[in-house]
Amino acid sequence: MEGTDSSPGSDASATDGGEAGAPHAPTASSWVGTNVDADLPYADITYMLNQFNTAAAQLDANGYPVAGASGTSQTDLGFQLPTGVYDISYVGTGTVTVSGIGALMGSWQTVSGEQRAQVKITGTPGSFGNFLTLNVANTGSQTVTGIHIYLPGIAYDAAVPFNPQFLAALTPFRAMRFMGWMATNDSKLANWSDRPSSSHFGASSYGVPYEFVAELVNETGKDGWINVPELATPSFITSLSAFMAQSLDFTRIAAARQAAGVTAPFQLIVENSNENWNTGFSAYNTFLATANANASRYPGTYTGGYGPSWMTGEADLMKVGEVEADRLVSIGQAFTQAFQPGGHASAIAPVLSGWALGAGYSDDGLAFIQANYGTPSKYVSYVALAPYFATADDTTTGCSRPCRRTSPRWRRPSRASRC
Repeated sequence: MEGTDSSPGSDASATDGGEAGAPHAPTASSWVGTNVDADLPYADITYMLNQFNTAAAQLDANGYPVAGASGTSQTDLGFQLPTGVYDISYVGTGTVTVSGIGALMGSWQTVSGEQRAQVKITGTPGSFGNFLTLNVANTGSQTVTGIHIYLPGIAYDAAVPFNPQFLAALTPFRAMRFMGWMATNDSKLANWSDRPSSSHFGASSYGVPYEFVAELVNETGKDGWINVPELATPSFITSLSAFMAQSLDFTRIAAARQAAGVTAPFQLIVENSNENWNTGFSAYNTFLATANANASRYPGTYTGGYGPSWMTGEADLMKVGEVEADRLVSIGQAFTQAFQPGGHASAIAPVLSGWALGAGYSDDGLAFIQANYGTPSKYVSYVALAPYFATADDTTTGCSRPCRRTSPRWRRPSRASRC
């Protein structure tokens, strides 16, 4: 990510001291962050499963078949899951069976008000089409809720909801961007009531439960970068900001940062969707429609001194830049207001998306803020560019040639052509 601190000397110097409160040798970069994505991030793999095939009218609010109803969840997971013994549990009087790459071991036991057993899962590395199948059967008043399946070595009711190997992989990074986890690109999420929740069974098309976004920040202490869905209503934005203000534990965050040797203040970076200039994503047309509905506020006429001219001369693109900036101001204000009572408003860092092919797009947004709100630095902490890079294959380091623009409006290159 582009700089998350105003000075390079943000980490504590290395020390040998182990006493409480003493600085630690830095284990995280001062500058480098990562987009959060992983094949196996959870301690409880049920968050990776497909939802039950039960008719919607016969599912409860958390996606489980209601009393007397049954259903099946079937997910192609053999290529991801390691072979081993997994602890499984559920609450209720209905029946849960496991098949496919999984098989129950022994009988169910009632412990602490829930049914517990073990499942032997046989992973199929590199091979797709191998499914883990759960079947719920309820008769009469029977129900099944709260199904959990824990990775080998992780106990029932694990305090930390993440795979330890996933947490270890995050160690070197200063910040975590949740664009992928929040399923930002082409998102249809508009209402807060439809957000992904940790109490809901299975994976959501709207992304990872927000509880896990906040908890990963709490657990690691790293700066968090969240993306607000393009269709999110003002009420959604208010609720999301309040949720994050209530869910982030600044005491835990501070302790984790001290342990990592990071002395810079924590930041929650907030972004309005992602790459809104990119016509390959729906946000472009979403914000262009907003602009066209209010032409006097979003004229799309750039008068600044940056280029390139093919970018700044395209009125629709400049309109999108103006809407993006306008909405970012509102988002930043909502988060600042939510974090103010706890004394953490200064942690909010709004980021405006930029374009590596030229400064004109982001400057158009900054000029809009200047004209309508005042000094842009009061509303925008960062401008984030979007260059792409990848190794050509597993045996080379790739190349450094920039992607070439081949049409008047840039399209994301294929992986093979990114360099």
